[in-house]
Amino acid sequence: MRGVGGNVLTCKRDGKTMLLVKEVEKLSNGEQRVTYSYKCPLCGYTVSVEQLTVKKQLGNGGGVEIVKKSLYSSMNVH
Repeated sequence: MRGVGGNVLTCKRDGKTMLLVKEVEKLSNGEQRVTYSYKCPLCGYTVSVEQLTVKKQLGNGGGVEIVKKSLYSSMNVH
């Protein structure tokens, strides 16, 4: 798995290559929280990369609006 800049992301616990995971959670106010993270398939260690909160736009052809964006930068990159 290649991460940011084409580097391999490895688990800091066991050294295995981490997988990119996308999780979507529907919130009670109609918004959705999308979380991108790297997860070790062996031990389950997870590093969050980015979290977006989005909502559907009404009118003008639809689409989505990013309500909130959070970036995380503490990643184990080799």
